[in-house]
Amino acid sequence: MSFPKAPLKRFNENIGCAPAPGSYDLKIPDGLKGPVSFEKSQRFRAKKDSNSDGQSMDKEEFTSPVRLRKHSSHGSTPNLRQKPEKDSEFVREMKKQKNLEKEIRSLLKERAEQDRKLLALEEELRKTDAKLVTAVREKTSLSANIASLERQIADLNRTNELLKTKFSDDSTKKRLGSLSAELMETKSKMDAKDKELICLQATFDEQITLLQNDLACSRVTLDTLREKNVFLEENHLEANLQCEGLQKELDQAQNALEKLTRDHVTIKEHLSMSQEQIKNLCAEMTLKQTECDRKLQVLSEKHMSQEKTEVLLLEAQKNLEHTLQKVTQLEEQIIANSEEKYNLMEEKSETEKKLAATLMDLSDVLAQAEKSKQDADGKEILLKQKEQDEILQKNLFSQREEELLNQMKELESQYIQQLQAKEKDLVESQAREESLKLELEMNKNMLNEEKVGLNVLQKKEEELISKLQVVEEKSHALRQEMQNVHDEMMRERRLLEDELEGMLDELDSLQQAEERADKLIVHLEIENKQRVVELAQLEETLNEKTTELEKLKEIHTSEISRLKVAQRNTVLAFESFKISATTEIESLKSTNVSLLEGIVQEHKEEQQDLQKQLVQLQEEAMKTRESLESRLLEQELAASKIKETLEFQLLEQQQAAAQTKQNLEGKLLVLQEAIKTNESLERALGEQQETAAKIKEGLERELQEQQEAAAKIAENQCQKQQEFAAKIKGLEEELSELQVTSCKNEDRQHELEDLRSQYTKLQDYSANLKTEYASMLKEAKLNLEKKDTKMNDLEERLLTGESKVETLQQILQTQEEEMAKLRQESEAENRYRTLYEELCDKVRPFKEQLDAFEAEKNALLNEHGAAQEELNKLGDAYAKLLGHQNQKQKIKHVMKLKTENCQLRQEVSKLRCQLAKEKQTEKHLQEHLNDIKGIKRYEPSKAFQHDAKENIVPKVPLREGNRKKM
Repeated sequence: MSFPKAPLKRFNENIGCAPAPGSYDLKIPDGLKGPVSFEKSQRFRAKKDSNSDGQSMDKEEFTSPVRLRKHSSHGSTPNLRQKPEKDSEFVREMKKQKNLEKEIRSLLKERAEQDRKLLALEEELRKTDAKLVTAVREKTSLSANIASLERQIADLNRTNELLKTKFSDDSTKKRLGSLSAELMETKSKMDAKDKELICLQATFDEQITLLQNDLACSRVTLDTLREKNVFLEENHLEANLQCEGLQKELDQAQNALEKLTRDHVTIKEHLSMSQEQIKNLCAEMTLKQTECDRKLQVLSEKHMSQEKTEVLLLEAQKNLEHTLQKVTQLEEQIIANSEEKYNLMEEKSETEKKLAATLMDLSDVLAQAEKSKQDADGKEILLKQKEQDEILQKNLFSQREEELLNQMKELESQYIQQLQAKEKDLVESQAREESLKLELEMNKNMLNEEKVGLNVLQKKEEELISKLQVVEEKSHALRQEMQNVHDEMMRERRLLEDELEGMLDELDSLQQAEERADKLIVHLEIENKQRVVELAQLEETLNEKTTELEKLKEIHTSEISRLKVAQRNTVLAFESFKISATTEIESLKSTNVSLLEGIVQEHKEEQQDLQKQLVQLQEEAMKTRESLESRLLEQELAASKIKETLEFQLLEQQQAAAQTKQNLEGKLLVLQEAIKTNESLERALGEQQETAAKIKEGLERELQEQQEAAAKIAENQCQKQQEFAAKIKGLEEELSELQVTSCKNEDRQHELEDLRSQYTKLQDYSANLKTEYASMLKEAKLNLEKKDTKMNDLEERLLTGESKVETLQQILQTQEEEMAKLRQESEAENRYRTLYEELCDKVRPFKEQLDAFEAEKNALLNEHGAAQEELNKLGDAYAKLLGHQNQKQKIKHVMKLKTENCQLRQEVSKLRCQLAKEKQTEKHLQEHLNDIKGIKRYEPSKAFQHDAKENIVPKVPLREGNRKKM
């Protein structure tokens, strides 16, 4: 079998494969082939314009890795609550402000780095100054050496004139050779010093060019900062408008709060008046009860003989009819009072609605306070980050200090070596001088001896004089050349000194500015500490308020439970009293029936004359029974009606409470508890008053009616007092009638002695009735005492409620004070904005340095492009080498290149992330400085009116000539 050959395919052919999406843009020319068939210098996208560059920088700032890390730390779940538009706009403005503050911090950080560079340059300048001084000193020492050598030559010439006989030509030539060698050495030293000076001049020129480039970059940054300043001014105006709207809303909320406080004061006054009325009525009730007790005692003493109970019962029936009429009148009055109460409840509901509206406003204010607290927490986090950055900077400073100390040690060692060399030179010169002195002494001695040979040596002297003249001419030419060199050196030195003076002046100005900045930083750190202390105090106050609110909640729940228990007890007491009253009425009915049957059976035969009277008595007893039964039925009906009304009111109150709970959920708990306590106290008062009225209706006959009237009179003072007076008069009339009937009974006792047995039986019956009546009175008194105690408890609860209301008012006052503090803080923020804008104007020149750094970055990128071109060349070479090798090796080579490319990209991304982090840290530091200094963003009245000439805008737009001058 033979298979067809597959078509040959190169690995670098365009078959249709594409790189990974979003990796880079490949531009493959037609001529490129091999393993590296793309231009690496053009794989990244080029930047468009300066404006687009600025926009991209802004975007990178918004989506920096640090920002993403912050979002991840705070939590990625978005807020489910929809905030109003005003809050969203305010948050956006705050974000913009924070971004701008970060930029300023980055600028300040770069300024600090440039200051450090300037300090390094200053140190280098000082070193160069020291070197120059040492060179000048060496030069002066060399000139001194030359002068000393010239003097020595003159002395030697003199000695040669004296000692021509002893000194031959060879010795003179040797000395001249040594002197010429020394002169050459000095010339070489001077040349080396000149070269050093030329190098120093070149370094100074390079530094001057760098500074000029920095100035040009700073001017460009000034223009960009001015544009940003205009944009910030517009944002500031918008923020001021929004602040004004918020202040108007706050004023409206304060007006509503004042109205509610006035309504609350009026309600308090009404409550105090009602409490005074209740106290007066209680006092009147006690007085009337004492009077009733006295009258009952008188009645018990006088009613020893009750033969004619039927007449008394008839009269009592009449009185009962009168009292029933009065009861109907009182019921009508109660209905009118209930209507008034309903109206008051409606007014109360309206006031509750107003309070709910104010609570909504207060909740908004509390939300704003929570936002400010969150901002404060953010600022604390920033402060911690800044502290960490400061620690890192301190470590860097310590490292730099160690390096500088090492350099200083090296310089000191060099200086010591130079001093040692100079000392050696001095020692050698001193030795030479001593040797020369010794030689002079020897020569003097020899002169005395060799005066004789002078005549012989005169001819030789003339020849030597001619030679010396030639040497002197040469030395004179050398001196002139040395003077010229010295003059040039002096001129160059003067120029360098002038330049150094200018640089020192600039350094002095910079040092003064740094001292001012240090003072400002110290002042701002002190202010920052004070603010931290104030924040801690505010947090403590907030915690105390939360604890107080929790305590008030617990008290409110306990009071509600107590009131419920009291209500249940009153209902149970009313039911037990009703049962006891029904049992007593049934027992009275049974006793009456048994007594009547006994009287009929015993006295039918003996007293036929008295049958008519007995029949009348029976009829009267039946009437009394019917009246009692009717009254009991009426009382039961009234009790059932009252019970139904109470249940209906309880249902209504429960519904109202549920509605209020539903409406007031999520609002302030303090005011809600106050409203609930007031409502519960009023309900408890109404319920207990109604229960007191019901219990008084359940008492015996006239006392029940009087107690009901007293309970109802508590609502209307004047009417009740009149009714009480009328009832007292009726009771006195009844007592007088009973006295008359008792007298008649005594007369009839004398006439009817035969009926004593029946009278004794009736008397026993009446005694039993009296005992029962006395027991009922005692029970009524006990009930009244219990009710008095309950009324006192209610009064105490009212007082506690008033105290709670006062505490709530105090809480409201504290909240108003907090609102005032918030306003002051908003004003301070506006002031800080203006200071911030002033600082932006001052920081503009430092942005030029940022542009210089960007230029350096571009230069590095260009170098990177050159490296990529070299890599392309190497790739072509590899492609030529791998043209006829195995396909697997080619693929491996390409994969290696891809991995290297990925690694390079990762390194570039890391470097960019580091740059973004450094910029953000600088911005944070600048924001912190602005916050501490209280610098405002912008104030139009102070725009472009600074003393510094750097920030003054030229009146005429800059042309090419003007720019060169600037």
